[in-house]
Amino acid sequence: MAEIVLGIGTSHGPLLSTPPEKWDLRAQADRVNKQHHFRGRSYDYESLLKERAPGFANEMTIEARRDRHARCQRALDAVGRKFKDVAPEAFVIVGNDQREIFSNDLTPAITIFRGQEIENIPDKKPEVSPGLKAGESGNCPLEGAKLAFAAAEAAYKDKGASEKLKISVAKDSGHTVTADQRKEALDWFEKWLK
Repeated sequence: MAEIVLGIGTSHGPLLSTPPEKWDLRAQADRVNKQHHFRGRSYDYESLLKERAPGFANEMTIEARRDRHARCQRALDAVGRKFKDVAPEAFVIVGNDQREIFSNDLTPAITIFRGQEIENIPDKKPEVSPGLKAGESGNCPLEGAKLAFAAAEAAYKDKGASEKLKISVAKDSGHTVTADQRKEALDWFEKWLK
């Protein structure tokens, strides 16, 4: 019987892995988004800016950005150290669907899948968020993911369990999981979670 030894929650923000000097790239996506939700209403960028006046201009100086980024990196390092100290034999990552399987017609709060294979069939009319478009156009650098993986790699190596960690990056697949990646993941689960 498995024992839960740790629970961790972190943000899914692209700015966590983006240098503060490049945060304006994310703002480009915000400017084209017509549905910023705030206090029960939806705003385009300019309307939300007016609603939030005087806004966050003082918080967006490069000095403030660097300070926030440094604090976030220290917090992520603390999470990494805790993960390394606990050294779980297996872990489960919970995230949102990113409009890959579910659409606005049906978006469950929680979905659990158990089975051999899950089909990730492209929607004929995919709903792509401005943030996702920005990420896929290079505004969320792959370098950030590589840094996160390098930290995990070091932790696993330190515990003598390097073979239990794997990363799979599929080129030109957008924000989806390929059939090869699904097979690799299932093979990994089969090998290490028996």
